[in-house]
Amino acid sequence: MQSRGEISPIFENANHVFPRGYTPQMPTIDYVRLGQTSAYLRGERRTQFREPPEYTRMIQSFLANRVKADKKLITVTIRDAPYNNQRNTNCSEWRTFLKTLNPAEYKVIIIPDAFNLWSRKIDGFEYCEIASENILFRTALYRQAYLNMQTNQGPCVAAFHSSSPIIMYGPVNIDPAATETWWQKMESLEPEEGNQYPMLKVNQRIAWGPETAENIEQEFRKFTSDFPGIPKQPLKEHGIQSGRQRQLTCEAALEYTAEKINFHQVMQEDIDTLEAILRLDDKFIGARHLLGMIASDIGQYDTAIKLFDDCIELSNKGYHRKTIGKVRFQSDGSNPIEYHILKAETLEKTMI
Repeated sequence: MQSRGEISPIFENANHVFPRGYTPQMPTIDYVRLGQTSAYLRGERRTQFREPPEYTRMIQSFLANRVKADKKLITVTIRDAPYNNQRNTNCSEWRTFLKTLNPAEYKVIIIPDAFNLWSRKIDGFEYCEIASENILFRTALYRQAYLNMQTNQGPCVAAFHSSSPIIMYGPVNIDPAATETWWQKMESLEPEEGNQYPMLKVNQRIAWGPETAENIEQEFRKFTSDFPGIPKQPLKEHGIQSGRQRQLTCEAALEYTAEKINFHQVMQEDIDTLEAILRLDDKFIGARHLLGMIASDIGQYDTAIKLFDDCIELSNKGYHRKTIGKVRFQSDGSNPIEYHILKAETLEKTMI
C-alpha cells in the first residue's frame, strides 16, 4: 500500500483490532508496563523474546573459542548516549569493579552503545560491536550468559523479556522516566523497599542502590551466592513482595483499566482485571466502584447494587481510593454519598 488512507476501509469493517483503539491516523501502543501489570494480575503468561535458531547457533560458535567450559560469561552493556546522559554508564566505577573479577573464573564481554560504537572507556576487556547493531544477536548472547549487567536503559528489555539473567543498576535519577514517582506510578515498584518486578524470574533483578563500584560488587556477590552456577529452568517469579507493592499494583491496574473503559468499549479482560484486583485486595474500593458501574451499564442491576452497597460499607469504614476523574471518581471515595447516588441511579433503571 502506498498510503495509510488505503488501509482505512479495512479498519472500518474490522471487528477486532489490536491494540484496542488503534487507527492508521492515530497509532497507539498498548501492553507496555501498565498493561503488562494488569495482564499479570489476570494470570496471563508473558510472551518471551526468542531469537531464530540460526542466531543461537551463531552465538554458540562465537563463544566456542572465547569462553571455556570452566568460565562464566558476563556481559556488560554500556549506555553512552548523547541525550539523557544522566542515565549513561559510570564507566569509571564499572572499570574499578570489573578489575576485581578473577579472569580464570569469568569471561567479560562489553557491549558498547550504538551511539559510540568504538569507544573503549573500559579498557582491558573484549568488546562485541555486532551485539550493539543486531538485536537478535544481542538477545541470543544475553541468553547464553551467566549474568548480564547494565544500567537502566533500553537493552534491559531484551534481557528481561527473554528470561535472561540480569542485574539492572542505577534505576533512579533525575530523568523524568526514572524518578521515584515514575517507578511507583508507572512500574508499580517502591524503590525504598527494593521491590522487584513480580512477573520476572528471581535471577532478574534491579539493584536499587547507587551506581558505585562498591554497590555493583555487593549486588554481584549476592547474585553469585544465590546462583553459583547457571540455574535449572524454570525458575520462580519474584511475585508481589509487600503490601505497598500490592497497593501500587492495584492502583496501576485500576487506572489502566479505567482509561481503557473511558475511551473504548468494555471488554472481558477489563472485568477480569478488576476482579483480579479484588482477589488481591478485597477492600480495594475503586475496583468495586468500577465493576458496579459496568454491571449497571450492562443491565446486571442486582450485581451493581451489591457492589455499591459494598462500597458504602467500605467508605464508612474509612477505605478510599485514588482520584480518577475520567470515570467519575470525583473524590477519593471517602464520602459514601457518592455510592448512595450510584445505587439510586441503578435502582431507577430497574423501574424502567
